Amino acid sequence: MTTTSVIPHDRLHVIHEVEHELSRKFTDPKAMPIKHNLSDLGRMSAEAVMTQYEATAQCVEDMGKTVKGMAEQIAAKLVEYDTDMKRMVAETSTMVRDTANKLAEVLVECDADMKIIKETSEAIREKGKHSQALIEQVSALSGAIRETCADFRQKMGT
Repeated sequence: MTTTSVIPHDRLHVIHEVEHELSRKFTDPKAMPIKHNLSDLGRMSAEAVMTQYEATAQCVEDMGKTVKGMAEQIAAKLVEYDTDMKRMVAETSTMVRDTANKLAEVLVECDADMKIIKETSEAIREKGKHSQALIEQVSALSGAIRETCADFRQKMGT
């Protein structure tokens, strides 16, 4: 059973108070109703209420599992993107250092081979395009994460 209503977090204490009172009444032998006096209608009503409580509890548990699963997926993706970004920074740093060394050799040789300079600059441009595309993807993911969080906050009534 799925429910569209969400109990605001600040109202959960009311449910806990009702649950506590019901628990006390139905576990305290002095407060326990005499079962042989229950009519079939009363018994069926009590069973129906219990069925609804159980369905609601299951929905809440399922929602918790869903939220936890989504949070775990987001965390895993963030770790993955963090690793990718660190790798890209290291690769870019190495590429910049290698390029500087190559340019120094070219200057020493007095413009001996301009082809190397052209290839190096093209490699930097391609790496820049690749880095830009990855950053845009991460930015889009961050925006989607913010929207998802905002949706969850809105659905949770906060």
